[in-house]
Amino acid sequence: MGAMAHSTPKKNKLQGACEFNDAHGIPYFKSDAFRHFGFSKSSGWAALREPEQRNGRTFHSTYSETRGRRRLIDNQRLAQLERFLESDGFDARITSWEAMPAAAGLDIEVSGRTVHRMLGTRSWRFCIACSKTWISPQLKETREKYCRGLLEKYSTDPIHWRHFRFTDKTHFGYGPQSKIYICRRPWERTCADCLVENQQPEKEMDQKQNRLHAWTAVGYDSFKDGLHWYNIPSNQNGKMNLQVYCNKILQPVFVLEEDNDSGHGGTRGNNIVRKWKEENSIVSLFNCPQSPDLIASPIERAFQGPKMYVRKQPHWDDDTLRLSAQEGFDALSVSTVNSWIDAIPQILQDCVDNDGGITGH
Repeated sequence: MGAMAHSTPKKNKLQGACEFNDAHGIPYFKSDAFRHFGFSKSSGWAALREPEQRNGRTFHSTYSETRGRRRLIDNQRLAQLERFLESDGFDARITSWEAMPAAAGLDIEVSGRTVHRMLGTRSWRFCIACSKTWISPQLKETREKYCRGLLEKYSTDPIHWRHFRFTDKTHFGYGPQSKIYICRRPWERTCADCLVENQQPEKEMDQKQNRLHAWTAVGYDSFKDGLHWYNIPSNQNGKMNLQVYCNKILQPVFVLEEDNDSGHGGTRGNNIVRKWKEENSIVSLFNCPQSPDLIASPIERAFQGPKMYVRKQPHWDDDTLRLSAQEGFDALSVSTVNSWIDAIPQILQDCVDNDGGITGH
């Protein structure tokens, strides 16, 4: 007959009693403890050795975990990898997982999968790089000079930009699509409800999307104009002209930040728009050419919400599209616009520090 097996609670009692006596320096004999709890000498010593053998596998154990191989990338090395990615710019960001430890100065042999897994715990991952518009050296010089002038005039205090009204136009389209996405099951490929019939347009204009054009303005602390819809009789692409801009858009109450467009009166010395602004005491400031990332950034960002909202909604006519765009624009919060405006001094300074290059804002 084999030795009697002792239950875990019974062994825990023995372990607890011995641990208590040891912790408080109480003299005792292990044999007395074994006899009290019904253990033989060999089974008693085996029960006392179990916590060391478990190596911390139970919640009540005071022993540290020592199982398994030590991590090749511990917290200190992981922090060094993060510093490399954060401080060494674009070249660091395109370094492969395999080459990253050596590039970061770590003298370890580790696979790319391990680097990927460990940096993944800090939310690092590879994705498609955001592309920025290339700008010529001449435009860089223009941008830097433009930003320096604004910083000298308005300083770096965001409060000086809170009386500006940032304006621009945008375009919404609907009509024929090159591809239409539908919801279907795998076996419904030839279902009549899942097919779209291509029609031959009678006129070339029918192939083009119908487009609606809107202008709006945003400003600090609750100033948010509605979307003003307009049509240009002389063209179909929505490019603003002086007459429409003067008669349908302008209102005299603020410092007007505008796109440097010919239709806004920004390119010619004498025109009806500039004359109207002077007669109505409107102070205006034109954005730097080809630079939507500078002081035009609040209005450029404000248009992203309506655009995304319209793409999510079905819109097949002018009225539905206008309603969807206005709902998306109304959802833009005041605090969001305020944060965009307060960031303008930093945007200008970043452009100067980058010698007129793209700021990333």
